[in-house]
Amino acid sequence: MRPWSMAEIFIIGTSVALVKVAGLASVSFGPAFWAFCALILVNVASHAFTSVTTIWDAIEDGGGKTDGREQTPAHPKQGQQA
Repeated sequence: MRPWSMAEIFIIGTSVALVKVAGLASVSFGPAFWAFCALILVNVASHAFTSVTTIWDAIEDGGGKTDGREQTPAHPKQGQQA
């Protein structure tokens, strides 16, 4: 399992709130609700079809800037051969 994003947690909280409020008031879904649902679907699809390692490999091969964590030291440690 992957970690949940804040959008998914927001949908769960909103769903619970809608169930609780539905008995007290009339609830209708406007365009913002459907746009947010589309955002969730796009987010799920992007996580399903993208590979983080492929993206990092493309950045490294393309000469793009990285944060330096993936680079190896230029000089070997003391006691190791080059």
